[in-house]
Amino acid sequence: MATSDLIKEIEKIPTSSVAQTPEPDKKEDLAMDCSSDYGYSSSGGFDLGMQKKICAAILKQLDDKNTEVQSIAVKALSALFCKVSFDNVNAIADRLADLLLTPAAQAAGASGDSSNSGRSLKDLYAISLDTLITTVPVTFGGGVCQRLVTRLISGGNLGSKQPSNGSDPDAEIPLLCLNLLTTLLTRFSNNPHVTPSSKSLVKLAFSMLNSNNNTLAKAAGGMLAQGAVGFSDEVLFGKAASSSSAGKAGTGSSTGVVSQMLALLKKSDNAKEVVMMSTLSQLVNTTGHRCSQAVDEVVPTILGILTNSKEDEDDNSDMDDDDVDEAVTKALNDLRAAVFQVLSDFQLACPKDLSHYFNDIVSASNDWLSFDPNFNYADSDEEDGEGDDDDDEDEVSDDDFSDDGEYDNEDDDSSWVVRRAACRTIVSVIKGNRQCANLWADSNINNGNNISVSKALLKRFKEREESVRVDIIDAYTQLLSSTVTAGGVLLDAMLEAETPSIVKNCLKVLKEVSKKKHGVEKTKSAIWALFSSISRVNFSNVDLISKVFHEAIGDLRSTGSKSEKLDIITFLKAAFDNFPTNLTFPHVLKTMPEVAKCASTDWFKLAKECVNVFGAICDSFDMSSTSNNSNSNSSSSSSLDIQTAPHPISPADMKTAINMLYEAILPHLVAQDSDIEIKEASIIAGGKLLQVASDHLAPDDRAKVCNLLHERISSEATRIVTLKTLTSIASVDLSCVLDSLLSDIAELLSNNNRSLVHVALESISALINNAPISPELLDLLLKQSATLIDPNDFTTANLAVVVARGALGAALTSNTGSPKSKKFKKSSTSSVESYTLPKILAMLKSNKAVESPLAESIEQILADVTAGNIVEFQTLLSQFSDPVASLDGNRNLARAVASVCTATTKANRKGVVASMLQTLDDVQGDKSAKHLAVLSMGQLGTMHDLPELSAGIGEKLYSQLSVKDDEDLRSCASFALGRVCVGSKKTLPLILNALNADDKQFVHLLRALRECVSAHNVKEIVFPRDEAENVLTVLAKFINSDNEAVCHSVSEGFANLLGCGEKGGFTDQTFEAMKKLLEKNGHIGDPPKKLNEETNEMDDDWRKPDIDSISCQTLLNGVRHYVSGKHVCMSLDLTPFLSVMGDTNLGVKEHVLKLITATLFYRPGLLAAKLPEIMVTVGNLARLTSLITVDLGPFKHTVDKGIPLRKEAAKIHDIVLNKLGKLDVESFMSLLAFMLADDIDVAIAGHGLLVKLAASHPTEVAGGAVDFLEPLDKIIHKKVKSKDTETEKEKAADNRRSAMRSVWAMSKIKMLKTNKKFMTTTERLGKNASLVKMWMGFEAE
Repeated sequence: MATSDLIKEIEKIPTSSVAQTPEPDKKEDLAMDCSSDYGYSSSGGFDLGMQKKICAAILKQLDDKNTEVQSIAVKALSALFCKVSFDNVNAIADRLADLLLTPAAQAAGASGDSSNSGRSLKDLYAISLDTLITTVPVTFGGGVCQRLVTRLISGGNLGSKQPSNGSDPDAEIPLLCLNLLTTLLTRFSNNPHVTPSSKSLVKLAFSMLNSNNNTLAKAAGGMLAQGAVGFSDEVLFGKAASSSSAGKAGTGSSTGVVSQMLALLKKSDNAKEVVMMSTLSQLVNTTGHRCSQAVDEVVPTILGILTNSKEDEDDNSDMDDDDVDEAVTKALNDLRAAVFQVLSDFQLACPKDLSHYFNDIVSASNDWLSFDPNFNYADSDEEDGEGDDDDDEDEVSDDDFSDDGEYDNEDDDSSWVVRRAACRTIVSVIKGNRQCANLWADSNINNGNNISVSKALLKRFKEREESVRVDIIDAYTQLLSSTVTAGGVLLDAMLEAETPSIVKNCLKVLKEVSKKKHGVEKTKSAIWALFSSISRVNFSNVDLISKVFHEAIGDLRSTGSKSEKLDIITFLKAAFDNFPTNLTFPHVLKTMPEVAKCASTDWFKLAKECVNVFGAICDSFDMSSTSNNSNSNSSSSSSLDIQTAPHPISPADMKTAINMLYEAILPHLVAQDSDIEIKEASIIAGGKLLQVASDHLAPDDRAKVCNLLHERISSEATRIVTLKTLTSIASVDLSCVLDSLLSDIAELLSNNNRSLVHVALESISALINNAPISPELLDLLLKQSATLIDPNDFTTANLAVVVARGALGAALTSNTGSPKSKKFKKSSTSSVESYTLPKILAMLKSNKAVESPLAESIEQILADVTAGNIVEFQTLLSQFSDPVASLDGNRNLARAVASVCTATTKANRKGVVASMLQTLDDVQGDKSAKHLAVLSMGQLGTMHDLPELSAGIGEKLYSQLSVKDDEDLRSCASFALGRVCVGSKKTLPLILNALNADDKQFVHLLRALRECVSAHNVKEIVFPRDEAENVLTVLAKFINSDNEAVCHSVSEGFANLLGCGEKGGFTDQTFEAMKKLLEKNGHIGDPPKKLNEETNEMDDDWRKPDIDSISCQTLLNGVRHYVSGKHVCMSLDLTPFLSVMGDTNLGVKEHVLKLITATLFYRPGLLAAKLPEIMVTVGNLARLTSLITVDLGPFKHTVDKGIPLRKEAAKIHDIVLNKLGKLDVESFMSLLAFMLADDIDVAIAGHGLLVKLAASHPTEVAGGAVDFLEPLDKIIHKKVKSKDTETEKEKAADNRRSAMRSVWAMSKIKMLKTNKKFMTTTERLGKNASLVKMWMGFEAE
């Protein structure tokens, strides 16, 4: 039936009376067909007129007197909320609200119906409205809120005007309205149509909270908490409530919500106080960090409630049990639990703001943690295992854990809720407290017992209520883990002292709960998790560790619970991984059989963890075998000889243990149908077994494991983990499978999976070191590796060259002296010439500069080929002596030529040098050939004394600096001249004398000097001390050159001279000379100004470079290059170089910041003592702006010269945060907001910081989120102009993506889900399809 026909049919049906209901089934079917027919039109095919008719037709049925028809009509409307226009949604909302709020008597009077049938539909109307609110499009939300908020508030107010009478047909309206308001505020609390009603909502909530109806009060509390997200700070917190306003709480005064709640608390009974505290808890959760404004108002008040309730408890203790009202006691306990919940929520939302209440909160939590008035523990608290380190097993009395004390009315006891709430508050304190020492030291707690958090928790391990006991043990585990993670000498010592007491208490708990058959599984799980954390502590009590192992083995035997077995197995894995080896050895033989039994389970998680235990045991054997070969005087606990350990293990037991490991691992290694995680664990364990016990296994058993590992390579699922395992055990004798294994791995090199190829190459490199390589295998390896020597992937190419070199070396070693050596050499020559050399040559002749480590690998393999005479010298040299047009290609070839010449005879080298000089003498010769010849002489001169081979070579290279029309040749000659000075010290004076004589080619001569000093530093060759002073003099002469290339050469010369000084003994001398030059040229003070005669304005001369500032920058660059190098003297004082931060030139300031960046990244120890002071100065420069106006003729352009400084300051903050972890994040938030609103380059750096901080410091980021959103939003919504270039458009897209990632990272912060501005921003982003797609991409990553 067509939709139009459906509408006509529905309209034709007259509204029935209660007495006469013609064909209700027909009307129901028509209504549902109409709504569903529209629902199938995903494209919204109906026009507005048709939509209106459909809605009107269904709304008409709401007036039907048959409740079934009305019910179906309401359901039909629910299908239309997301599919009709704005006006139709509003019409539906209005109609449903009318039906919900119309009193039953009025509705009955209008229809002449006196029955009570309409009452049952109120719930249905409310459900439909709830569905509308939760599903309506965000764009319609404002209209829906505008229509419903005021009407629902009026409906809620009915609760304060009528008594709670079960016979009243309208009694349910207020509760339904409150629930609907809660739903609406959950989604639209920030909507501009809702916020004006804030005060009305608050008034409604407090009128309900003041009522005697607890159901309405709870609903009002939930509504108030959800509304608080959109309330302003004035509405929420207002001004501190005065005594006069306190008495008027709930009357809608200007007093804030929190103040009104506290005032109401003071005059409420216990049950109402619980509701108020629950509301306060919800409010803290929804407002997040904003509630920090109420800390000083709320916390003392609710702590006072705990104090007063303690006094009431003391009074009750003097009364007979019959006189104590159980209901009152339960209400009082619920109130105490609610107070602790609020404290816990505050602690998680704003921990720093609660720091000054730390002692009070911990004191109250510790006190109430032991609150158990209905149970008499047999022994005093003083005997709870917290003191001595002796081995008295009864230190904690068994009776403390028993249920045999005096205890009445167990079913009516509610004190456990208080203890659990106190424990959870302690957990929140642990999470929010980074000073872990505060939680262990008694002196920091000002309660009556004067004990620490750790001891308070430990005392309550005797807790009789299972759920509370588990929470307490989990809390202690978290405390221990947090402390171990924090680390430090003092904390480690504290943990070591406390651990024996912890272990004894845990053992006692296990002993007692083991007597019970049911209801203790969670306690056992918590204890074993705590034992796993204890294994990370430096704990070496032999007897206690033995008891723990004994308990673990016993429980594995006795328990039938797989989950409990998993907990124990997890502990055993941690124990073998972390405990000293000499302490775990004695328990291996007893542990292995039980773990092996567990490994046969069909539950993959348990089986996998069992196999991991086998691997951990193998690791412990590996440590012991290492210790047997180590110095017997070693003090390391893990290096004790197993024969001298407290419980030595005999060789026979060792062999037994290894056989047991073999029998346990083998079935999992053989299995083909097991879970992939079990397969991977068994492969790793099998490899470890071979590594540590290969000599102890029978040859057949060893061969079987090797063959199984070999087979695993054929499976794609286990291939990579197997290759990595083989790499780790390459030193093991795998000769039984090695040849075929290498062949199969070599075949994998043709795979398209780059990660797999890398793993395979690394595996081959490791395995061939001890392998006898046959000619066939060598040919295969060289052929397969050669295909990967590609100039487009240097990483893969380097690994391939390493494999080729390793294969050649192994082949030559294994076949030297054999009868087939000549045949083998011929075969290897053919393979190298056919596969490897052509690919290397193509790599070198490419237009890309080949850098280390690939360049070094190529040099090494060429040297090996030359030295081994695999390819004849002249043949090899000729291949790399053919120049190319690219200067980078010739540089690559020069290194190859030098490698080949270095590995040959002196006579051959002499002939090559003579040939190179002849090439230079050829006036008509090819320029590229001359470039290659000069570069080759430079590379060769680094390793050999070339003037000895050919006199006057230095002068020859010097003459090339004056060649006209060939700048590349002059550049090559400066490089070669400097490098020749390394092999021959006679050439250096030639450079120095020319520079002192102001030679016209001083630029190239300085480059030569730089190359000379740099080569000495990089290759760690001693630089002549007597020449160091001469070099310093020359460098100082050119320190203030206006030629940027000269300054660069001078700064690198200083850096390398400092590096050479480590071996030459003149680092201090050089450093002092640089300091004197800096003091001479640095200017610190107010920036001078001068009058510009053209503009008649005062110019800032300090922004312009001058001779002195250039000198400072050159020196600072030199120190920066030095601290970034390999050899740095850590005793140098950089203070003089940092002091020029106050120089009046921006360029100098920028170079100081660059020096700080490099030092913090490479050598943070040099600045550790001054870091706080440095960060203050860097923070100031991060805000520095320096605007100048540039006249471009038709228009003027404003330039900010401070941007480079601010970018560098952002880098420093990033390093201090991520590398050093010492950034004062709380203070940094305002600066981060400044960065995000800065120039786009600075803002991008800020985005990166924000993303990292959102994950590591969510509380601080949540506090500054409001300031971050506006600049992020501007970048995200910045429009791209049509005239922009493609590059500009791509950059804008990258900027938008960076800002979006920042918002996405912030969305993961729980507290921001209640932030009004943040939620509004994210909702707006959600309307843009491209941004939503980008967001989904972040989620997928």
